[in-house]
Amino acid sequence: MATVAKQFGVTVTQYANQGEPSQWVAGMDQALSTHQNLVDLTCGLNPATLEPQITQLKSAGIDVVSAHAYDPSQSPLPGLSGVVYAQYHLVGELEADWAILQTSGHGNVLVVSDEGDVSTPPLLAGIRSQFKQYCPSCAVSYVYIPIPDWATKIEPAVAAKISSDPKLNFIIPIGDGMVQYVAPAIISAGATGRIHVGSFNATPSVVEMMQSGSTVTFDVGEDFPWLSRAILDQDFRVLLHTTPSVSEYAPVRVFTKQNASDAGTPPSFETGYGNAANINFALLWKK
Repeated sequence: MATVAKQFGVTVTQYANQGEPSQWVAGMDQALSTHQNLVDLTCGLNPATLEPQITQLKSAGIDVVSAHAYDPSQSPLPGLSGVVYAQYHLVGELEADWAILQTSGHGNVLVVSDEGDVSTPPLLAGIRSQFKQYCPSCAVSYVYIPIPDWATKIEPAVAAKISSDPKLNFIIPIGDGMVQYVAPAIISAGATGRIHVGSFNATPSVVEMMQSGSTVTFDVGEDFPWLSRAILDQDFRVLLHTTPSVSEYAPVRVFTKQNASDAGTPPSFETGYGNAANINFALLWKK
């Protein structure tokens, strides 16, 4: 976003945080005190947790856009200047579909989920709908761990499940930021080759694990060049006081061992999706 926006004289500043709501509030306060023109609440951050701050910013003439938080099936918080969606329900469907396919319809599956994220309900709904429709005999269990606790609680939770359930054969960490804590539990249990992993985000380090033949066999990726431009496109519309797009989002691509090399060697967020976004957003913006 920062690289593309710079071409148009727009400065993008990232407010780094570790997923703590208090940090989000501090970021909103900084936006207010530094008189930003627009704030993007990006990547799963629930705008409802910041409703008072959004109201305060809007009163000060600062627009707020929710990016990559809501699935198209969800109703955004009133008062937002614009929304960029993510296809979470579809991602959940694809994660479940792969687990069903890889286990030949005999899945004993653990779903590792976060808590409280606005994106979680539609993603889990997609998972549940596919298992209900296509593999009602699959055994599916769930564990819920808040984002700040991933580093300390995911590996023990997964290890405990592996130890207590010798028939476990697939794990779905709903976002692949969890994989770095899931994979060690599988390896330590000597379950490599028996328990496979499928996830979402196509983070380069996880795709590289898939390329090297580890437990990861599936990762749904979003076209990041497209996503960054989709967010900017909505931002530009808001800043120019034109009508926001009602269906702004990025497409997804499934990566498996068969096509993981398309993501590059080493993998990159920007590789494996073609260049349609670069070309067509440039045409749209006449740049």
